[in-house]
Amino acid sequence: ESEGVNITFSYQKYLDSIQNIKHGEAVPIKRKRRKIFTFENAFTEYIAHVKTEKKTWDKDEELYANHLKDFHQKELVSLTQKNFNDLKVERSKTHSPRTVEYILAVARQIINYAINNDLVKNYVNPVANGKVKVKKIDNANTGFFTHEQANLLLENLEEHKSSTLHIYELTVLLLHSGARFSEVASLTWDDIDYKEKTIYFKATKEGNARHISMTNLVEEVLKSL
Repeated sequence: ESEGVNITFSYQKYLDSIQNIKHGEAVPIKRKRRKIFTFENAFTEYIAHVKTEKKTWDKDEELYANHLKDFHQKELVSLTQKNFNDLKVERSKTHSPRTVEYILAVARQIINYAINNDLVKNYVNPVANGKVKVKKIDNANTGFFTHEQANLLLENLEEHKSSTLHIYELTVLLLHSGARFSEVASLTWDDIDYKEKTIYFKATKEGNARHISMTNLVEEVLKSL
């Protein structure tokens, strides 16, 4: 009634339709447009869930915004393996294999969430089960910094001194010790010997236990922490 559709209006439409049929004219039918479930809809549901389950949800949000934006308004069930293969090829031109792998992992998790929670029906995840593979990093081709490059890196990171992420301090420790990130990140104060000026790295699956002499810069950084 609020739209002007009353009994009189409806009856007149009925008579018009009868006349059209008698004269062999097609009766116009307006179909209600189906509401589509977009990739963005799936992400909204997914991120609301993982914010309570996953500590790195902000990284997922960042990757979604920066690298999956072309899919935002696309209907989820229209996305194919080719779409994600094309994305992989494009991002591989500018980003590391590890980053590309993470982008695809986020896409896979978003779609899995939608499927597992019945937000879409009869849809197979086009990124699942290794369907879109990222070329593995060849460690044999890993390069090394020159002294000049290492110093330049530290100069550019000096503005981050004392930040909550400790980017500068961690980089100093990595460059001056040659240790892996996991080894540096697992250090405790018991491993630091200021008297002997050494750092003790515990044995890991990748390497033996060892003592490393600390440089003056490393000592300065450790004391600042």
